[in-house]
Amino acid sequence: MLTLHDRSIAVALALTPAYNPTTGLLPYQYNAKQRKTVDASNFIANIGFQQPELIYLANLTRNDDDSRFRLGLDDRLVKIRSTIHSMARPFGDLYLTKVHSETGAANNTVSSMFGVATDFYYNMLRSYIQLGRQDRSLLEMYSEAVEANVRMDLFKVMRSTTGQSHLYHRSYNTKTHLHNFGMDESGCLLGALFALGAQELMRVNSPKHTLHWQLAVNITETCYYAANATRTKMLPTEFMLNKVTDPEGYLT
Repeated sequence: MLTLHDRSIAVALALTPAYNPTTGLLPYQYNAKQRKTVDASNFIANIGFQQPELIYLANLTRNDDDSRFRLGLDDRLVKIRSTIHSMARPFGDLYLTKVHSETGAANNTVSSMFGVATDFYYNMLRSYIQLGRQDRSLLEMYSEAVEANVRMDLFKVMRSTTGQSHLYHRSYNTKTHLHNFGMDESGCLLGALFALGAQELMRVNSPKHTLHWQLAVNITETCYYAANATRTKMLPTEFMLNKVTDPEGYLT
């Protein structure tokens, strides 16, 4: 009788041809029966999600008699990491939200930390922790990415009708230089992300942990206010601004 462990290995082996041999990335859509890529473009959250999944499976199969799976995982992890490191990042360290799995190049011009991008940043930290906090480059990649968003003014203070100020994160089109005036509910996941990042930065005595902790607190406060202002006390799908700047320079 096949165990879940056996089935997970069988599924992973069946998906092996889907991984691009050069970049190590999975396409957005793949036909396993025909062994054919249907859509090579993928969201950055999906390619970032491969690392912790692969690390976990590699650990589960470490003592298996059949070493094909273990060796294949190690090879893909190296390729994925290399691809992520080599990605072009506008304005220093802004990651774009869509990547072509066959080239490893970004194929849109939008940068964001929520929506289709959130898990990419989360998984830098997840992978760092899974690997026993030995690979400091993952923590540095995460920290640099967050700080690039701060430098590029992707965090903005908005003022509510009650006069309170709240921090939100906005996406940015690196080609048109236009910002999205709003954040969807997935942006509220950033509070926990920044708190976890602050904790890990504190572990290595990085002074940057203060910034990350403040972002965590402020984003969480914004989401609490947004939920508390509704009749159901549930988060709205989107937080939209009216693009008006008050006399003190706050967006409302």
